[in-house]
Amino acid sequence: MSAHGIDETVLPIWDMNNLYGYKDLEDSKYLQDFEVLNKRAGEFRNKYYGKLDEVLDEALKEYSDINEAFSSIDQFVKAFQRTREDDAKVKKTNSWYWAKRGEVEGQAMEWFNLQLMRLSDECVGKWVEKSEYVRLLEPWLKNVRLLAPHSLSEEVEKALTLRENWSGVTPVVEYFSSMLVEAEYTFVHPLKNETETLNESRLLSYLHDKDWRVREVAMKTFNAGLASNKITNFSCLSLNQVAGKEAVENKERKFSSIRASRNMANQLTDDIVKALLTAVRTKGVETNKRFYKLKRQVLKLQTGRDEFTWSDRNAPLNFKAMSEKKHEWDECIKIVKESFYAFSETFGTLFDRLVAEGRIDAPATDGKRGGAFCFLGNPQVGPGVFVNYLGEDNDVATVAHECGHAVHGILTYKQPYLMQHPALAIAEVASIFGEMLVFKKLLDAQPNDALKLEHLMVKINDIMNSVVRQISFDRFEELVHNARQEGFVDVTKMEQFWMQTTREFYGEEGEIFTSYADMQNLWSYVPHFHEVPFYVYSYAFADLTVGSLYSLYERKKDPKFQELLIELLSNGSSKPFTELIAPFGLNGASPEFWTAAFTDYLQPMLEQAEKLASALQASTTTGTA
Repeated sequence: MSAHGIDETVLPIWDMNNLYGYKDLEDSKYLQDFEVLNKRAGEFRNKYYGKLDEVLDEALKEYSDINEAFSSIDQFVKAFQRTREDDAKVKKTNSWYWAKRGEVEGQAMEWFNLQLMRLSDECVGKWVEKSEYVRLLEPWLKNVRLLAPHSLSEEVEKALTLRENWSGVTPVVEYFSSMLVEAEYTFVHPLKNETETLNESRLLSYLHDKDWRVREVAMKTFNAGLASNKITNFSCLSLNQVAGKEAVENKERKFSSIRASRNMANQLTDDIVKALLTAVRTKGVETNKRFYKLKRQVLKLQTGRDEFTWSDRNAPLNFKAMSEKKHEWDECIKIVKESFYAFSETFGTLFDRLVAEGRIDAPATDGKRGGAFCFLGNPQVGPGVFVNYLGEDNDVATVAHECGHAVHGILTYKQPYLMQHPALAIAEVASIFGEMLVFKKLLDAQPNDALKLEHLMVKINDIMNSVVRQISFDRFEELVHNARQEGFVDVTKMEQFWMQTTREFYGEEGEIFTSYADMQNLWSYVPHFHEVPFYVYSYAFADLTVGSLYSLYERKKDPKFQELLIELLSNGSSKPFTELIAPFGLNGASPEFWTAAFTDYLQPMLEQAEKLASALQASTTTGTA
């Protein structure tokens, strides 16, 4: 039994040799396969360079095959490194690998997309007519060719790719990520008077403790530790590197705004994204404040404490001391499995496959990267689910979320490799839908109104984090990226932007939260700011999209809904967002789509929670609780 109250010895870990056919980063087979692919990439360039108009179908097939083979090795290297980020030897080998990959891309592969962009429409049209394979890849070709106005010369693109892993943003971001993993925090438990040395994941789990004193000390410890571990300083440097690169490249590539390149990669128009951001910054903020006002009232009803600080934002309600109720691994698997099967035989069967094939790495071990994610994989290696499981309710939801990603990945395998991975905005749909399935199962199983209120509040809290919180992150990025165009943005300015964003989305200090103390450094540990600029809005995009879909599913009980959703997920990146949701009768291009998502999705849950809370307060006042 671990310090967090679950049996960690039964938690599954990845067997690298079973999943990928390689033992570790020194495995001779992995190195040989890598060299074979390097040679094949060079031969590809020699054979097809400057000849795409003559042999487009043949070149596309070889390009796809090489990229798919590389992606299998890439996934192995990432998987091995993410579970051993404190190993200096692994870090060195990992750095070597990605530098070599950059060389291969720059020397042998980069030219392909650039020359695709420069083919005439007439040439591409002829190939679409005469080649079934080119016709199949027409959506992918269209997306690549949309980037033509934003591409630089072949020589410049090659130079940028070759330099990236040696002197560009990548090594800085990698070092920043390793600092997050290696950081240790000295936590003095205020109730037990015990001192623990914790990594990020274990320390942050205390923010879900039932006792406000534990949460308060955890928040102070984390906020102070980000500074004492020098994470604030290096995060500032890394974020300036990222935003600086974006500023230069956006100008050189003639993108119209700081999000334009991300929007294009997501196959979204600027207008759709603007409508999303506007809806969340207005209707979303209004709903956010309404929810946290309710949460403050319920916590006060339970504890008598009027203070409501930032460390209470994710506090449990504890009608049944949920923070003490741990879910052992087999119970977690049972909950997710039953939820997936209840929705769709396909979802359930694919989840069984993930478990049976050992595709989940679960323990929160030292040296392992924090958080959770999923490698979507390809038909050769399959997906990989990465979590740090501690047995909390939110950990069960996380398993459902990441396994939803994996189910999505498997469903896309029917597409050609180049069109398998969905755009980021759609990539979160299956994962959030998986969370909703688990939530509804647990909600319906609650034996009384107090416990129903607790589960509702937890879920609404999660949605606020996925929607409003993530768009507040997007707003912080906006402030930083705009400021970076004028020069270096120092730590003090980062803190100011962070607190400005907090006030915009959560109200002035005292309006709902009585204090914003001990949170000014929290901007410095968000990895998405560094790894994929403006990635974060995709969470809100997907959550509100899923909200619209799920509310439609519950209202209409259409027997074809599951079939339509599986078809949506199976399309990969072959269709844009508006086409994917059109079969459900939804218009993703309409600004009303986003505001309606709040009305149809969040408002009913919030109203139900408010009624339950009101009844609880009345019964408490009259002594009938």
